[in-house]
Amino acid sequence: MPFYSVYGIEVLFRNKPISNKMEKVFSESDRRALALSIFLTKILMLNENEKKNAIVVLDDPATSFDENRIKIINIKIKTIAQMVNQVFILAHHSSFTRDLYLSCKDKVNCYKINEIEAYNYGLYDMEPQEDLGTEYEKALIHIMKFNDRSVSDVSCNDLRIFMETYLDMVFAKQKIELNLDKLSLCDRINKYKELNLLSETAYKELHNYRELFNQESHELLGTNIESIRSVSISLISFLFNNITLNYS
Repeated sequence: MPFYSVYGIEVLFRNKPISNKMEKVFSESDRRALALSIFLTKILMLNENEKKNAIVVLDDPATSFDENRIKIINIKIKTIAQMVNQVFILAHHSSFTRDLYLSCKDKVNCYKINEIEAYNYGLYDMEPQEDLGTEYEKALIHIMKFNDRSVSDVSCNDLRIFMETYLDMVFAKQKIELNLDKLSLCDRINKYKELNLLSETAYKELHNYRELFNQESHELLGTNIESIRSVSISLISFLFNNITLNYS
């Protein structure tokens, strides 16, 4: 594969040349974006036979990029991938990886590196829904695994956070319109009841769970996993069967 050298760049401000010292002109994100752009341009400049046989390796290409640059780079990577033999991408940026996976999930294989023991790592198949999901999705999957006895590390505090997140999602419209962010969970539940978004039964049950999960009450459950699991199963069933999306 031939390489094309870039010896320097000219930087203009209001059509007048200024210092082209990278550290003075560009931020770290700018420098990384420029370097990646030059590299991808080199790929595009290959002849068709060279492209067909090329294997491209990108090591964490989106580090320090903002969301706009991430979306642009994802588009460029997908374009390059259609031209070359194969593309390997090493990444830990969750937003970049999730966006890229969702846009071409039928054409990629995903793997993750996990530590087996100290300084000993293994390569495993990735579970995209769990590993690349939103924080809400990851929390829900983990709680469901806990309920199924696949894992045993869910606490009352985890359940409280999930309940609060779920309510924020369900009543997102009202929360934004009425600026309820600064209210406590207790006050938010009361407000949703005032707005007729909760039935009397659901309202009382939410407060029951809230009180159970507060610092004083959840100590009564101790560290008994089966007691916490029973509460967790009950909570998930209650939320998904009684608290639903409302756009009124």
